[in-house]
Amino acid sequence: MYLEISIKNKPNSFKNQCKNFWEGYFKTNIKKIRLRKEFNNITKYGTIHLILNNSLIAKLLKQIIKISKKEVEKNKKLSIDYLKGIIAAEGNINVKSTTTNCLYMVRISASRKEEKRTL
Repeated sequence: MYLEISIKNKPNSFKNQCKNFWEGYFKTNIKKIRLRKEFNNITKYGTIHLILNNSLIAKLLKQIIKISKKEVEKNKKLSIDYLKGIIAAEGNINVKSTTTNCLYMVRISASRKEEKRTL
């Protein structure tokens, strides 16, 4: 876990305020802080980055995805929401706004064969 803070236009005390907030929230010590000087801060206490490196968590997530895909295939509403999520994460929707305001392209990115089959 590490804390990322945008410190542009912030007082020196801001780093400690953010660190104290997240350490209290998670009841742990934050050992790594990444200071970003190029951006203005848009969050109240910086951004916490959690990294999960555990095979049990990976197996759990795979199982959740497997079950979710089966449910999505059975339910039209879930299918629509699923596609919205895929497009938001790995694709885009283009609209011709200069002339007709019509949808002219939906692009979904998938690089692996099993991802393409799911779509």
